[in-house]
Amino acid sequence: MKRFATFLLACMLLSACGYAFAQSEQDPYTLRLYYNPDGGQYIHADANCTSVSAKFLPLQPLPDELLARMKAPCPYCAEIMAPIFSASGSENMPNLQADVYQTTLSVPEWEDNRVYRIHITDKDDPARAFTDLLFPSMEGVDGLAPLLRFEDMNFDGYPDLKTLRSQGASNESSTYFLYNPTDGQFHHEPAFRTLSNYTLYPEHKLISSYLHDSASTGVHSLYRVGEDGLPMLFREASVLYDERSNWEKIRVTVVSYDPAGAETILLDEVWERFTDDADFQACAQKWEGLFYEGLPEDVR
Repeated sequence: MKRFATFLLACMLLSACGYAFAQSEQDPYTLRLYYNPDGGQYIHADANCTSVSAKFLPLQPLPDELLARMKAPCPYCAEIMAPIFSASGSENMPNLQADVYQTTLSVPEWEDNRVYRIHITDKDDPARAFTDLLFPSMEGVDGLAPLLRFEDMNFDGYPDLKTLRSQGASNESSTYFLYNPTDGQFHHEPAFRTLSNYTLYPEHKLISSYLHDSASTGVHSLYRVGEDGLPMLFREASVLYDERSNWEKIRVTVVSYDPAGAETILLDEVWERFTDDADFQACAQKWEGLFYEGLPEDVR
């Protein structure tokens, strides 16, 4: 989009730093700019910026043709700062770079998560413009995992974006943006949000995911990536403490899902708590046999 290339060029004349703006209320993951059509000269991040008289609120979306004429980002609702984290594209598109900026924004549906902005550039084509993206995170740059990385999540040969939302001792939650080669942009895709501790199998177009619960319990999931580039859950195994026994016993289930989402229960058993490794291995051998049945040997 030309508007972002023009705007960022104007910003370079003011500062070598980056800018953070407010998100669209319709899509909290995509940047939106505002202005006061009644003589306003600033580019605003907030449609209800407190620096503007109430009689001019809410501010209006900024048209492309006016972007280059605006004076500068509003000092009240746009914060100037340097990127806190950068990542380069994967081996199939190493020319891409994503810079992450802090913002002072808040998004109600993201609760108390920090809001970060992603600005993407093409080192081989500086004039190429990407839509700036926003993502929520409870983490900072000093966490156990990087805030952002490029990874081909849907096996189409193009790098996608994975942004870290939260990182615990055993599990993580992320937000994903898939690259669309048709428009050359990254778009938020919620279908991947259930993944945790995943492994990608590009040659089989499979994704395995594991949600850790305790040393001996958790949920294993297998996804197929379809022609639409989205993951479809087709098998799930859960080894969890059973609420029906007041959490004293362990319930083990294996469920298979067809393309329409209809489920077939392959296993549903209750075990006593594992007292030694032999009990644990006997249980694992039973559910793993059903869970991995028919899959390539390297998908484990």
